[in-house]
Amino acid sequence: MADYSPAGFGRAVQTRRKSLALQQEEFGVRVGYKPGPGAGVSVSRIESGDSLPPEARREAIAKELGLSLGELEALAVEESQSLTSPAPDRGEVVARKLNVRKRAEALHKRIEERKEQMESLVAALELAHESASERFYLPFMKFAKTIDGAEVPQPLSTSELQVLEEAYTPAALAEIEVRTFQAQLGNIILGVAAGATIGGAAGGLLALGAYQYQLNYGVASTGMEIRLLRGIAQQNAALAAIGGGARAQGGGGIQGGISRLVATVALPLVAGAITGGILADQRRRKEIARLNEELDVIETELSDTEAGLTNLDGAIRRATETLTYISVHASHALEKWRGSFGEPPHTWEAMTNEQKQRFGEFIELAACELSIVGIETDQFLNLRGEELAVTTQATEAILSYTDDRVRTLV
Repeated sequence: MADYSPAGFGRAVQTRRKSLALQQEEFGVRVGYKPGPGAGVSVSRIESGDSLPPEARREAIAKELGLSLGELEALAVEESQSLTSPAPDRGEVVARKLNVRKRAEALHKRIEERKEQMESLVAALELAHESASERFYLPFMKFAKTIDGAEVPQPLSTSELQVLEEAYTPAALAEIEVRTFQAQLGNIILGVAAGATIGGAAGGLLALGAYQYQLNYGVASTGMEIRLLRGIAQQNAALAAIGGGARAQGGGGIQGGISRLVATVALPLVAGAITGGILADQRRRKEIARLNEELDVIETELSDTEAGLTNLDGAIRRATETLTYISVHASHALEKWRGSFGEPPHTWEAMTNEQKQRFGEFIELAACELSIVGIETDQFLNLRGEELAVTTQATEAILSYTDDRVRTLV
């Protein structure tokens, strides 16, 4: 293999793919990945440098790009070298004084790259969420409601809350999050209104800026009650309903909500900068100066949100991985558990200890799923510095805690 890095190879692939006007998902299918959003995710990981495919896949990629593997690798070497070259300092960049058109085009390209990146990631998350809900969450909740006299988890006691809140760590708040969802799910199984709040723990979560409870009614396309959803899942549920339902049901899905993630407020201005009459009249120096100032604002905003976008990227990938695990392994365990029952009706007293234990574990798994899809996307792009670090830490705590519990239980 030639001397190039995964990042260099990814950039070479991305540049060539875009020159051919191929979307990530379409290109992924062409080079051999399974049709669907996952193909786009695989290509996204390659282009971001997270994954270097085996030689056979690299040959397929080169062929679809109209190149030999040697030619593609030569481009990858050049890109790798450019990535390792010292970056110019800000003064040098400013000194170049790109004209307005070039600046606008460059910013437009950055925004489009963000949009494409997030569309691919969020589509994969949506698919994993729908699959986990359809294969595990909904079948379990439906079956659980048929068990007469079921004993469900109770809300955290005052003493338990006090111990966890005194610790006031992201891990402790993550445990409060999951255990509170367990109690709420228990209420739903028993037919009790699921309106209980987390109490003091909610204040802690909101202080960390990672979670937010909003909608109080309605049912998502996944079948989950929207009042139990937060963050990206909640936004997706509302947007999917407006757009005609989930993609799996023939609707428009959640793509309309992507604009919230990519700072597309800049798009109208950028488009105007490229095509408007301002650029046609070079004598209007004041207008050009004003537009440059506005482009400065957009450029700063994009740069300031880069760290948040990177953190959000990692969180969505981890959430997707755990939800996929639930879809595959929890659904298998659920099917085995349901098969251990005889004909209905089912009563708690007639269940074996093993069946009762599994019942409680499945409620915890369902609570973990709700916590995982509660990533508060807006926070990652709205916060900066220490606040962003705290939000990222809290989100990572939820993802780590739930992933550990999910893999322990199934």
